[in-house]
Amino acid sequence: MPERWQPPEPSPDVHSRAALFYPLVGAVIGGLMMLLYVAMPDKIGVTVQATLLVGLWAWLTGALHLDGLADSVDALAAAHKDPAQVHAVLKDPHIGTMGVCVLVMVLLLKLALLRTALETGSFYWAVLAAPIGARLLAQIYMLVTPYARAEGIASHIDLRPYQIIIIGLALIALVITMWMMGRLAGTALIVALALWLVHWQGRWWRLVGGYTGDSVGALIEVAEVLILLLIVLSW
Repeated sequence: MPERWQPPEPSPDVHSRAALFYPLVGAVIGGLMMLLYVAMPDKIGVTVQATLLVGLWAWLTGALHLDGLADSVDALAAAHKDPAQVHAVLKDPHIGTMGVCVLVMVLLLKLALLRTALETGSFYWAVLAAPIGARLLAQIYMLVTPYARAEGIASHIDLRPYQIIIIGLALIALVITMWMMGRLAGTALIVALALWLVHWQGRWWRLVGGYTGDSVGALIEVAEVLILLLIVLSW
């Protein structure tokens, strides 16, 4: 958010309530990507359209989650299961080879999947479901996982007082998913996201005792790819 729109010193409760709007942020991202698609001429082709859409996707988020993905992968690859080394790698502003490789793969997958979605007619559903669903998954992740450090970007966020709201949002998302994708494909998508959440939570809990801001970003990026993939496969 622009600095002029932020309170001077957000309280922990403000940080926590702000996290409830993650899915809404995803809806805004998806809506802006739709507007860009509508504004683009067809003659530039679906490959160029998909590339520009991925660029807008990264720009709208400030590449924040992509940075978290790269840092998380570097930490897991280079820290050798040493918690202190994990935190040191996460704080390092440089990016390693593993981080670069994963970033390239995720961006290429998003480009290819958006291109396929444009060709198959599943674009509007995919471009809304991916950013919204991934951020709802991040809320669940942060609700059921303790924060790993005493200080950090997400250290003031406590979603436990709002768990009823998050459960309600998850149930609404479940119903919409089943309605849009059908029982089989919808179930496959929910199971895939659940498995990814359980794996990622367990990985960081065993390593550093909870989640970090970077691990949340990585969770979102991979979840977005999974959602795009399952929607394209089911269409």
